[in-house]
Amino acid sequence: MRKPVLHASALLAATTLGLSGCVFASTPEPSPPAPPEIDPDDLELDLDDPPEVGDGETVDITGSFEYDDGLVVELSDFRRGTSSTSAIPSTEPYIALRLHVENNTGADIDTTLTGISCTIGEFGQDTDTVVDFQQDIENEISGTLQDGDRISGGYACVMMDHEDYLEIEVDVNDVGTREPVFFSGYVD
Repeated sequence: MRKPVLHASALLAATTLGLSGCVFASTPEPSPPAPPEIDPDDLELDLDDPPEVGDGETVDITGSFEYDDGLVVELSDFRRGTSSTSAIPSTEPYIALRLHVENNTGADIDTTLTGISCTIGEFGQDTDTVVDFQQDIENEISGTLQDGDRISGGYACVMMDHEDYLEIEVDVNDVGTREPVFFSGYVD
């Protein structure tokens, strides 16, 4: 008994004819949702008052903040400069400031974990802090701050000359229960 043999050309012709009758439909792309209709008159924007950001309080860049327990945090002495060649990061434009912490809590506090972080520009771009001992920018205050005493330290953040909006988050982590304070506003 003889077995049927299917030649390659016949197989190709059958496949071509079979597939030519098939129609492959592409899956349609989903259309994007229509943007919501917003009437600008319905928006309540106060461009002079800084927005609340995350947990914590937001105050003016030159203001001060007092926690419920009597701890006071404030910023002062803003100045622009360029970090030295031995700084980290080196030769970068920065905004420097003094951070002051005053203890009126009735107890001693540990300021070792106190720190800042900075965002610049209207859209809140994170930026690096600067350490430059040649320019009195240690980026730390540390030690035990006794009740009634005040401590200050030099801090700085990389900030290009064309930027003028700054937000500084200050964390005083002495007991781990304090929310950060956000200082925000325009600087020269």
